[in-house]
Amino acid sequence: MSNRLVREGKVALNDAALHYLVYGNGEKTIICFHGHGKSAKDFSFLSADDRRIISVNLFFHGESKLPLSRVEKNPISPKELVSLFEVLLEKENVDKFHLVAYSQGGRFGLCLFPHFINRIKSAYFMAIDGMNDNNIYSRAPRRKSARALFKYWTQKPKSMLFTAGVLAKLSIIHPKLLEILEYYASDKERFLISYYAWAAFRKLRTDEQRLKQLLQENKVIFKVVTGEFDKIITTKTAQGFLERINQPKALITIPWGHDFFKDEAKELLLPILKFP
Repeated sequence: MSNRLVREGKVALNDAALHYLVYGNGEKTIICFHGHGKSAKDFSFLSADDRRIISVNLFFHGESKLPLSRVEKNPISPKELVSLFEVLLEKENVDKFHLVAYSQGGRFGLCLFPHFINRIKSAYFMAIDGMNDNNIYSRAPRRKSARALFKYWTQKPKSMLFTAGVLAKLSIIHPKLLEILEYYASDKERFLISYYAWAAFRKLRTDEQRLKQLLQENKVIFKVVTGEFDKIITTKTAQGFLERINQPKALITIPWGHDFFKDEAKELLLPILKFP
């Protein structure tokens, strides 16, 4: 097994571009989407002699580009993402493939999955965003006032941390979330990218009814993996999502938190992520 990078690639459509890394030259193609603040490099651990890993950088990560002028007024749409992904599949000569998505990358994966279900052999969604379209995190970016507040906080992070600290003390948010906010707020560029992604990805929403219907009509391996101790994307959230799409048996839980890319977590994931 080798995690050697073979090459890099980029596809563009209008003013949007996706950059990706390719590991291996095997006959099985696995396309991956990483989480916020993470990297396409995260999925190199999946490399094997019979696999080709195409790991995509989300917009605002690596060399994937979306003009900042679009963040507020013209965010990426599902239709545009599907068209851009089609360009990638054509460029890389991909027919059938496996799909793996983690955290914020899950919002991309869940958006693409219904459009390409006939070409997907298996899909693994790990600790993914996008399973609850009605929580405050998903609803807020669709409100102009909330986006304006987040943008203000990028200039005044102490104000946000004070508010978050009060909410944590009142047990409205989990203390772990406060730790994460402190991490992003400690670096201005990192915090700005959080705002860009949060606002620009707001149209990438999961169509649960369509997903439910397609999974009933098509035989495809569909799994959702959660961390038992994850306070960001909880197992309870995944259970509710899977109940709504009539896939309760798709849940796999590992004894871990949210960061699935530490060595110990990878050892737990490797026996689960099977690509027949």
